Amino acid sequence: MNQTKESTITIRVEQELRESFNRAAEAINRPAAQVLRDFMRDFVENTKTPAHISETEKLERREVVGFAKANVELEGFYFDKNDKYLEELFNQFIHGDVDIDTFVKTALEETIKRH
Repeated sequence: MNQTKESTITIRVEQELRESFNRAAEAINRPAAQVLRDFMRDFVENTKTPAHISETEKLERREVVGFAKANVELEGFYFDKNDKYLEELFNQFIHGDVDIDTFVKTALEETIKRH
């Protein structure tokens, strides 16, 4: 049998917020504590510290950025080399601060928005 260790967290919230939260949890037939645990798991998953990126991986990611830029240019769009936002996005991807899905989605949205 797999036993899990549990701990308790005590937080202070406004009475009205607590009551509203409990009513909302009841409305979806879930215990408030379970909803909070789900929020906590989602938060942890969405704010994970990026893994260490090796120099080899950084080189591969630089190639991906170059490939992405070339493909976008084939579609008739061009990256402004002075666009600090996109350059920062490219660097974040190269260094592992954003994943490939976020990189591609954001780069395309920003390029289309600018043209």
